[in-house]
Amino acid sequence: MITYTQEFDHLKIEDTHLSEVIIVPNLDTDELTKIEGQKLLNLKHHQERSIELITSNNSYKNDVYMNGSLGRSDYTVSTTQGQVIVDKLEADWQDEVSDYKNSPINFVSEFTPLREPYTNESISWYSFGEVPESIKTDYSLTYSEYQPWYGLKFDKTTEEVMLKIVVTKEGLLSVYPNILDNVNLPSFWDFPFFARIHNKDGSVDDRFDAYQYCCQDLMYDWCIENGYAFPYDISLNLHNKIETWGITINSSTNEVAYIKAYTREDL
Repeated sequence: MITYTQEFDHLKIEDTHLSEVIIVPNLDTDELTKIEGQKLLNLKHHQERSIELITSNNSYKNDVYMNGSLGRSDYTVSTTQGQVIVDKLEADWQDEVSDYKNSPINFVSEFTPLREPYTNESISWYSFGEVPESIKTDYSLTYSEYQPWYGLKFDKTTEEVMLKIVVTKEGLLSVYPNILDNVNLPSFWDFPFFARIHNKDGSVDDRFDAYQYCCQDLMYDWCIENGYAFPYDISLNLHNKIETWGITINSSTNEVAYIKAYTREDL
């Protein structure tokens, strides 16, 4: 739980999951002071979580929560569970990727679709490393900046392969300069990154995702204030497992469709 106490010349923010008290000198308005304090609080949580992630191993799973329940589990390719899925990719899509294990932290999952544009049982594969030029060509990408990872979604029924490309804010705006103009993102998110789903025919799904690390209670309060479904039962208390948060937005309406939470656990 987060509490805010306004004192004479500063705002004091206390979080039950953080030993350190955040002190923010008063800014022009109470709202600006609160937002600045939330950013500092988030930074402290991120610093602590980053140390934990750096010291973990390459064998882990990521659980993805959405609409109050677990949506899927991703496994690194170095795990037993991950290798089983890699075997299926190598058998059925042997020509799509030259090496599904080009990084030990690539991760895979089999999932039942919970959201569009996924319609059939599918396999998800994420590769960590610079986006190959072949991928940019195959999916007609023209972003100015990319994050050093991307995902492929393999439809088990149609055998079509969609690309989930991950870009910086600058990269997104280089192609869609007005896409964020009327989007409701948390004011305490300093450095979000984004993803869009592309098809080989050049089409792009209307929905896109915004991501950033954030502490659990800030996101919970934001969801409640805005009337969005929190991704999981708050009683699970996953604050020390959160890796990042995702917000799925319909670019045609600017409406928030889903909030997603990604947790990480060593195996």
